[in-house]
Amino acid sequence: MSSSFSPLFTGLCLVVAAAALAPGAHAADTPEPAPVRQADADPMKSVRAHLAAQRWQPAIADLKKVNASGDADWNNLMGYALRKQSRPDLEGAQRHYDAALRINPAHLGALEYSGGAPPKPASRRWRNCAVPLASRWTT
Repeated sequence: MSSSFSPLFTGLCLVVAAAALAPGAHAADTPEPAPVRQADADPMKSVRAHLAAQRWQPAIADLKKVNASGDADWNNLMGYALRKQSRPDLEGAQRHYDAALRINPAHLGALEYSGGAPPKPASRRWRNCAVPLASRWTT
């Protein structure tokens, strides 16, 4: 009896599993999960667009709407916008860069703009040059 029971039980399990996975097997009132909106994924998307187009005041206004002062990226972007506007607010920009670095001491954008980043490496084109450029001009 055990030899005939095992294939029957296995077959029954396969039928139940197939029915459960069928497209119409779920209750009719089960709602589909809400799709994630892209705006929710990056609340600073409009800010980045304004900054790319050099629209400093709208970027600052959008940053104030987002108001994520506990986020290093937010502070870095606010510092950048304050520094780049037509009448730069350098003290305000530095406060935001400092805040970004308190949140994330390794934040590259804040390090670069606040003056704490190491200098960028020389251009790859000239880094491996055997003869320095200055000596080429003196000969």
